[in-house]
Amino acid sequence: MYVTRGLVDSLKGEISLISEKGKGTTVTIRLPVTQIKYNTEMDQSSEGVVSGTPPEKILLFEDDTSLGNMLREYLTGNGFKVKLCSNASDVKGFIRLISSFDIVFTDMQMGEITGLDILQLIREKNDHIPVWLMTAYDEYTSELALQYGFNGLITKPVSMNQLLVILTGKKVHTRDGATLSGRFPQLAAMFNEDTEAIKDILSGFVQTSHKDLDELKELIRRDRFKEARQLCHRIHPFYGQLNAGHLCDALRKMDKFPGDGEKEWPEWKEELLETIGKLESFRETIRRDFL
Repeated sequence: MYVTRGLVDSLKGEISLISEKGKGTTVTIRLPVTQIKYNTEMDQSSEGVVSGTPPEKILLFEDDTSLGNMLREYLTGNGFKVKLCSNASDVKGFIRLISSFDIVFTDMQMGEITGLDILQLIREKNDHIPVWLMTAYDEYTSELALQYGFNGLITKPVSMNQLLVILTGKKVHTRDGATLSGRFPQLAAMFNEDTEAIKDILSGFVQTSHKDLDELKELIRRDRFKEARQLCHRIHPFYGQLNAGHLCDALRKMDKFPGDGEKEWPEWKEELLETIGKLESFRETIRRDFL
C-alpha cells in the first residue's frame, strides 16, 4: 500500500479505503488519465518513429558511464553525432545548447535530478525536440511516458534494434556470432560482431564494475541505504546488456524500494553482499576468459 500510495500521488490521483470487519476491504483508485492511441508496431515498412528529417545530432543523458559510453560508441558507429552527459551537475549546461541537437534520450534517474526534471528544463528552452525516456523501472509504460510528455519509452536493457527503429525506422538484422558474440549477443548486435570493439567495452566494464562494487560495499558498511539504492539503480541495467540480469535480483529489489525502505527490508545488507560476490565472480570470468 505504501508503494501504491506513492504511485497514485505521483500521478496526481486519489486513493480511498473502506474496510469492515468480517466483510473485507475495498480500495478505490482514481487517476486523471485519458486514453492515448499509441502505435507499437515497428517493422520494416514503418516510416520511422521520428518524423521528418532523420535526426543526426543526439544528446544522451545516462549516469551509468559504461552504458552511456557503449550507446555512444554504437550510435557513432552508425553515423550519428552523439554527446553524452553522465553527470547531473552538467545537465543544465547541455540543456542551454539543446537547440543544437535533433533528439534526446534521457535516463529516468540522474542522481538527484530525474528524467521528468530534464524534460521540463528542455521544454522551457525548446518545445519541439523529441525527448525519449530510458528506464529500468517496470512501472513505466509507453502510454505513461507519453502522458508525462515524452515522445516514447525505451526499456533497459536497451534494445539496439529498437533504438535504430526510433532513429531510422528500419530494423537491423544481425548475424549469428562465434564464442564472444554468442556469449554477449547484445554487444555483438551493437557492434556488428566487431570482436575488438566488444573487448574494449568488456575491458571498460571490468574497470568500472570493480569501482562500483567497491563503492557499494562501502555504502553497505556505512549503513547508507539511500545512497546504496541510487547506486543499484545506476549499475544494474548494464549487467542486463551483458546477459547477466539474472545475477541482479537484489540490485533490482533495492532499486524498487523508496528512500526509507530500509525498515521494510532489514536483510538488505546481507542480500546485497551476496549479490556483490556473484557479480565479482562474473567480472572475473570476463577478465579471465575474454580479455
